[in-house]
Amino acid sequence: MTRQTMAAYALGLLLALLVPVVPQIAAGATIAVADADATPPFPTEPAPAPPALVNPVTGFLESGRLIVSLSTTRRYADGPSVNYGYRTGQLIPITMVISADPDLVVDLGALKNETLHKDGSKFEIVAPPVVATEILNGKNITIVRLVVRTWDMDTAVPFNCQFHYATTYLPDGKTPDWKLATTPDFLITTSRIATESSSDLLDGDVSQKTTAIVWWSKPLEYGGALVMALVPLWLAYRFWVIRRNASMATRAQRAWKVIDAVQRQRESDGHEEFSATQLKLISAALREYFGTESIPTQSAHEPLERFFGTQEQGAELKALSLSALAKLDRAVYSQSSLTLEETNALVQEISRIIPRE
Repeated sequence: MTRQTMAAYALGLLLALLVPVVPQIAAGATIAVADADATPPFPTEPAPAPPALVNPVTGFLESGRLIVSLSTTRRYADGPSVNYGYRTGQLIPITMVISADPDLVVDLGALKNETLHKDGSKFEIVAPPVVATEILNGKNITIVRLVVRTWDMDTAVPFNCQFHYATTYLPDGKTPDWKLATTPDFLITTSRIATESSSDLLDGDVSQKTTAIVWWSKPLEYGGALVMALVPLWLAYRFWVIRRNASMATRAQRAWKVIDAVQRQRESDGHEEFSATQLKLISAALREYFGTESIPTQSAHEPLERFFGTQEQGAELKALSLSALAKLDRAVYSQSSLTLEETNALVQEISRIIPRE
């Protein structure tokens, strides 16, 4: 057999071996491409936008003849009122202001019976509502102070309530033709202290375990005992520091710090009366001094009596405090400015109520 014949024979044998393999390679490539096309990447949905918080929130009914405003009265130091960060089950003070034309009739019987909504509500009333009325700029103003709470697990819970009103009378001319009004949604956000699965706890491994004792465990035990002995000493030192700082900045000092700053600002502006913002700061400082930040003035008689119970002239100081809080409430909630005589009387009352230390 010649060399050319042997080369031709080897080439033919190689081609015979490759013929069944080539279709399988092509089929595998086709399957891989098909699998890749069957699972394309899917677009992801954007994260939902956080709800917008509005405080206060206002609704208009009957072409503006009936106006309802909801707000929360809690505030942080030197800041506006807030409606966020409430804990589950925490008391939430809410103020509802109803402005109605003189020919409208407003009935709050359901709220006084502690019913927020005829179809139920995620909130519950925890104290009897405090209602005050007055006439301002030809409008009948009704101020309702509520204290509510919610056990809902949602991070944003809308609050609303209902009341009845009438614009006309029935044919007998005596019975009002009642309508049902629903306040706008007042969004309140919460910080969770529990979740829906908090009751589904795992038992874990509770079987008996054995621990080997090694020679170097004794020094660790003695060192741990020494550290535990130092912990009470450190806690006692921290307690002493806190007590010392508290004695250096008492309630009266903190209150006068705010009030003096407001008076200096008023004098530098050349005004004789306080502005609405300044009156809000004075009201917050005075209520912080009494410890009645979330208590309406109408319900503050008993706390003020306890506050002044051990002081001389306690009854007189209590009367002065209620007078000052009434002026501040009227200015803050009704948005009516104080006269010069009322401003001077307010300054004198606060000077007698809060001692300078």
